[in-house]
Amino acid sequence: NIEKFKSQSMKEFETFITAVTAFHVSDLTYFNEHDHQKIIETVTHFESEI
Repeated sequence: NIEKFKSQSMKEFETFITAVTAFHVSDLTYFNEHDHQKIIETVTHFESEI
């Protein structure tokens, strides 16, 4: 069922974003611009897969 898969993927996506955001907030100095670009690419790729 594609809808079930999409729903599950969205939940995983939300969890991923929440984790990334929480980690980012807890350690701002860890990320540099290259890491930001990786996150953007990951998000963009994930959205294109859905």
